[in-house]
Amino acid sequence: MASARRALTVRCQPGPATSPIGLAALPLPTLSPAMTITFHPAPCTTMARESSVAVIASAGLALLCTGQGYTGHTVKTVYTSGKLGATWNKAGVPDSAGDGGTIAAASPTQLVIATASAASWLYYFGDGAAQWQTVLTEPDGGQGWADLGFTTASDGVVSTAPRARASPAS
Repeated sequence: MASARRALTVRCQPGPATSPIGLAALPLPTLSPAMTITFHPAPCTTMARESSVAVIASAGLALLCTGQGYTGHTVKTVYTSGKLGATWNKAGVPDSAGDGGTIAAASPTQLVIATASAASWLYYFGDGAAQWQTVLTEPDGGQGWADLGFTTASDGVVSTAPRARASPAS
């Protein structure tokens, strides 16, 4: 019998901790009886898998499900939750160009996906738009994106993947 797909939510109380390399400045969680682990069903269908998740404030999540790939494309569906994955709302279907992707969220209505294949794309959902929009197509041969995130509720940043350097002549 196949098991159902599940999302994992971990809640823990912050406390003093040190990292494995001894940096005490990092806000790492303290493992204690205050930590709970809750499993919730993920909304991705059997033809799709969870490929990226973004945290929205203290109790929100945005989930990118991808599947049914074909020649530089994957079907993408986005869901949001305001209850740490206990319930999900469909946030639409972005364009299929690009293999997989990474999602970033400032709020349930401000979402961006970075993806790449033959080119690199940014898809945006927000500003009251009823559907996803392609806001950038970079004809870079699929170099992709190194990082994606929001700096404020309305401003984001994306960095391109580092390009390969030519070997110096001997």
